[in-house]
Amino acid sequence: MVMGINGNAIISEINEIARTYVPRDDYILKTYRLLRMDDDNEQSDMESFVSNDPRTLWNMSTYLLTPRPPQFQLSKKDGSQFGRDLRQWSQRIQDHFIRVWSQQNRKASRQGRNGFTRSLVGSFLSSGWFFVSYGTGSPLPFVDYWSPLSTFPVWSEYGLSRLARRRQISVSEAMRRADANGWDKPDASNGSSQIWEYHLYKSFNEAEFSHTVVMGTKVVKPWTLHSGVIPVVAGIAGGLPGNQDLDRDWPKNQGQPVLATNERVYNSQNRQHTFLQQMIRDTANPRWFERSSGQPILRPEDMFRRGAIFRGGVNDDIGPLAVPPIPVEARSSLFDVGNMIQRGGVSDITFGNVQQQVSSVLMSQAAESTAQLLDPYKT
Repeated sequence: MVMGINGNAIISEINEIARTYVPRDDYILKTYRLLRMDDDNEQSDMESFVSNDPRTLWNMSTYLLTPRPPQFQLSKKDGSQFGRDLRQWSQRIQDHFIRVWSQQNRKASRQGRNGFTRSLVGSFLSSGWFFVSYGTGSPLPFVDYWSPLSTFPVWSEYGLSRLARRRQISVSEAMRRADANGWDKPDASNGSSQIWEYHLYKSFNEAEFSHTVVMGTKVVKPWTLHSGVIPVVAGIAGGLPGNQDLDRDWPKNQGQPVLATNERVYNSQNRQHTFLQQMIRDTANPRWFERSSGQPILRPEDMFRRGAIFRGGVNDDIGPLAVPPIPVEARSSLFDVGNMIQRGGVSDITFGNVQQQVSSVLMSQAAESTAQLLDPYKT
């Protein structure tokens, strides 16, 4: 290997590619706050509301799209099926991949993660992007998925032409990866416990590609030519048609999470519920008017204490200030928002939330709407 090569030029190229995807990354983090059920309307000593609709939609979608068990179907490069003489061997290979996939799920569990398949599907649904790396090296084939926040593709009319990846890993993990892959050791003399890892792939045609790795600023794997295509399946789902002429923020809108249709509606629902709860509290805890010529009669700490005694003099008076009634339109507005959320997500009927008798036609329509919602993600 070439020693002592500075990787700043490679890092600059990766950062230039990554800048294109800043709108996408910001949008993924924004919608992920809905999944985490972050309270954006929180105020000190005030009621606030966070809907669980985004989380239940993601849970249901992940459940419906996670295969149990995973299925593999081998075919020829042109898409045709194998003949009878090869069908037995293809079945053995398919069974082998099912066992490998099960091993991946068990391995993920030992690493303190959810099952590999569920994590892959969940990440896909929460971002609208997927990057699955694969290999057929010794001793067994492997497969892994990469976070879209650290992976940046460049497509051409011939397919994936460049792929950049950058992430922070521990120095110990960097050393382990260098040993396992036969790369040079990274420079860890600055005393930091973390180091940046950069990968850059370039495809020249469908027959070969080149790959390099930088850790810190040191090239630990110089440009190396490999046969085949870039070993990463990259793609998108959901969102709007990707057209750079129509949309300046096309990376944000081209691939979108399953929550994208209802994202603004969820935020509006949280604000309206928060406002309604605050109105209910103000109605139940009115402001008070006190007329007294001597010492104050009311003290905040005694206002709602059981058995409290208030004393006043002649012509002293206390009483609640009248507050406007809660508008009847508040509840109907929330009902309209709830219906809108169901149109953009999974119907309440799918969750078994049935308030009255439901016909088979309505049940089939609810199932069809769920299938339509998830169809773009059945990649």
